[in-house]
Amino acid sequence: MSLSDYDIICCTETWLQSAVLSSELFTDKYVVFRADRNFSAMGCSRGGGVLIGIRNQLAASEVNMTFIRDDIPSIDIIGMKLRYKNEVTYFFVIYIPPDKSTSCYERFFEHLESLDYLFGKSIYILGDFNVPEFVNENHLQSSHKQKTIQSFMGFFDLS
Repeated sequence: MSLSDYDIICCTETWLQSAVLSSELFTDKYVVFRADRNFSAMGCSRGGGVLIGIRNQLAASEVNMTFIRDDIPSIDIIGMKLRYKNEVTYFFVIYIPPDKSTSCYERFFEHLESLDYLFGKSIYILGDFNVPEFVNENHLQSSHKQKTIQSFMGFFDLS
């Protein structure tokens, strides 16, 4: 199976920089939306970054996540709106580096919860949240981060 067999490809920790062109990663059959790590804001030289590659025959557009990236530059997020057969579906790919505070997660989720156009729509949230202790929503010993994630999942009725 090759990359060209997929309609949508989502990646976290791409480690990409602006010098790497999307055309070096994908054929012209794909439109690529990406959010490379802001290395100067993070004070690092590698890591992070997220992307979504989608077949160019599908009606997709990028969702503006600049307000989140500006407020919390340590979190990488890309959003995409897909229209298919009179349905709208939103995809978000997220990378949260290790050792982020619970308040950082809370602020991030508050931003997503403020997007009223998401209510009643199909939503896919994919990524690496770097909460290894999170097993599932029924895990008995929940950390504060786990509870924050569970609350967010409940808000959008995600599973």
